[in-house]
Amino acid sequence: MEDNINKALGIDKMQQPQAEKNIDIKVGVEKTLIQTANFILTVGIIASVIMLFTIVFPEVDYTERKFSMTGFLITVGTCVSSIATWAVFRVISNISINLFEIKSTIKK
Repeated sequence: MEDNINKALGIDKMQQPQAEKNIDIKVGVEKTLIQTANFILTVGIIASVIMLFTIVFPEVDYTERKFSMTGFLITVGTCVSSIATWAVFRVISNISINLFEIKSTIKK
């Protein structure tokens, strides 16, 4: 049945266009978005580690530290939000790159 559809559309299996993988598509906005995503992830993880030692285990006296549930929730929220932002930015950039590839394949 697939052969009938291809024949009706005038598509030859041997001559189907292939997308070129050599094209450097990560230019301009996509590259900037990926760099921004990586920067946000890096800063978020560093901030979470710093917050872990400063607000999760604050010094009550000069000799003892106590666990703070509020500080822990803020730290987890910071880490999760930075990972979620990184993921959303990467998905948007990948969608843009794939649309560019589709557009370049269709034009050929």
